[in-house]
Amino acid sequence: MITTVSEDWYKQLDPLPEIHTIEEFIVQGPDGNSLPFIGYIEIVVNEPGVSNRDILVPVLVVPNTDYNLEVPVIVGTIVLKFIPQSAEGNLRSGWRTAVSFINHRKPIGTVRSTNDKEISIQPFESIVFQGL
Repeated sequence: MITTVSEDWYKQLDPLPEIHTIEEFIVQGPDGNSLPFIGYIEIVVNEPGVSNRDILVPVLVVPNTDYNLEVPVIVGTIVLKFIPQSAEGNLRSGWRTAVSFINHRKPIGTVRSTNDKEISIQPFESIVFQGL
């Protein structure tokens, strides 16, 4: 998932980062529709609980909406992939859970399937199967 910031939030940054354009680039939102965006900026992210670890992240600047006026920054999974497993214990609960899902591929639940074979669903994967 891509990290996004609202246009208003971007305009409050000091100094104001240069906004880059991406021509013929389509970003698909969670509903399958294209996500309008103004361009992208590069920002440094300091990971909570991880000292001396800055990440340069491309961030889409998106037009203001009712939603992003309330939630101006959405941190995408690309940021979480840079957090080392050794730092998980230092993270706050929400961050620790998200990083755990990204870094580990162990089962977190069991569903009884009517299929004859075992099915493994990876994080962020969607499949359809018959089950109980």
